[in-house]
Amino acid sequence: MDITRRTALAVLGAGAGAVGLATSAHGHGGQPQPAPAAGPWSSTAVETTTLGWFDAGFTAETLAEVPRVLEVRGLTPSTPALAGVLVFDPRLLARRGDVMLSSAGRVWTVPVTEHRTAEGATELRFALAAAPDAAPHDAPTLVLLPLVPRALYPAENLPGVVPLTLTLTGGAGEYRWADVSTTAPRVPWGAELAAAWTSCGVGAARSYRFPVGVRVAGVGPGPVPAGARLTVDLDARLVAAVAASELRLDGAPVDRARADVSSTRVGDLLRTVVQLRDEVPADAVLDVALDVTPTGSAHDVAGLHYATVTLAGLDDATRPPRATGRYSVSDLTSSGTPHAESATCGTT
Repeated sequence: MDITRRTALAVLGAGAGAVGLATSAHGHGGQPQPAPAAGPWSSTAVETTTLGWFDAGFTAETLAEVPRVLEVRGLTPSTPALAGVLVFDPRLLARRGDVMLSSAGRVWTVPVTEHRTAEGATELRFALAAAPDAAPHDAPTLVLLPLVPRALYPAENLPGVVPLTLTLTGGAGEYRWADVSTTAPRVPWGAELAAAWTSCGVGAARSYRFPVGVRVAGVGPGPVPAGARLTVDLDARLVAAVAASELRLDGAPVDRARADVSSTRVGDLLRTVVQLRDEVPADAVLDVALDVTPTGSAHDVAGLHYATVTLAGLDDATRPPRATGRYSVSDLTSSGTPHAESATCGTT
């Protein structure tokens, strides 16, 4: 079975779990490609990932494009092995396994030797060669690099990052991956969301859990921006209305008028948006009490809309949100027929 580009991304992404800030997989697009020297083979990055991190003081953000999948043409049984050297910062990326290759319906791996450089970077060395006993063919070879982005939060401020470099050499040909990165001033903010839950009945044997309180904990360095929105999605067949009955900042009451609340119903979904008029300072905690009115329906409901709460700021590139992984909470514990009793996020 040949590994397509889509499959290559799936293989690499399956083990990634949480990834670094602003990490996304995509084709190389219009970015300039390093030009190989004249030779019997050539290489192109066909899938890349954008990694993001901040400087030590959280005043600037760097976005860097790194290769994940290469397409090598001219790698045939008669071609001498290509020597590969990959250097990267282990704070941003981790090695996962060996280099995997696919061509003409065959899949194989080549071993990798790893060591640490004097600058603290990780260096991987490997040799790319055609599959053992492969028949002559002209098909390109996909090369999956053994790189997995690390989850950076809560330490996304990394001084002195070593740029990724990749070199392939063999015969008269050479391929070098050039650093593709940009740095711009930023004032990031971050928050962690949690919720308290209760439930109402659904028919004779089930219950539906929904939030009655939401906590927004600012983690800085900048404040959660004014205009940030808490979106509460509930099943409209089971919940008639939602209101924000009380606001507290670090335990002190806040004027209820400092939040605008609106609800819309689309089919079986009831969406309530609580928009905050004021900033939530870094390291402060905002508690929002929700007054949820169940419909009181005694009928069973199929295809429930599970309760979720999400936090989103305004679209401002100069004030990006940190990748805390805690901007959304949901609770499936007793809603419908859960697959696992532990399928809960947030605070119960």
